[in-house]
Amino acid sequence: MTLTKRVPVLFSPEEYNKLKDLAKKKKKPVGSFIRESIEGTLKAEEQKKRLQSFARLKAMELNLPEWEAVEEFLKEWRTEELLRSAGKIKLDIDLKKSRESRDINR
Repeated sequence: MTLTKRVPVLFSPEEYNKLKDLAKKKKKPVGSFIRESIEGTLKAEEQKKRLQSFARLKAMELNLPEWEAVEEFLKEWRTEELLRSAGKIKLDIDLKKSRESRDINR
C-alpha cells in the first residue's frame, strides 16, 4: 500500500513519550504504531456494526411453524394449483374484486 496522505497530529510531550515507548516495545516506528492502532480501531468499529446488525436480525427472528406443517401446506397448495391449471377446479375468488380492493387499500 502506498502512503500518500499526511495528517498532522499534535501530541503533548507526555503523550508522545507514551507513544514512543509503546512503539519501541513493539519494535516499530511511532508512525507505524499509530497507523496500526487506527486500523485496529476501525476494524473494531466495523465488527461492532456487524454484531449490532446480527443482534437486530436475531431480534427479528420469525416464529415459523414446524417444517412438517409448512411442507403439508405446500403440498396442498401445489395440488390445488395443478388442478386449477388443468381446469379441474375453478378459482374460488373473484380476481377483479381482489384487484379493486387491493387498489383501494393503497
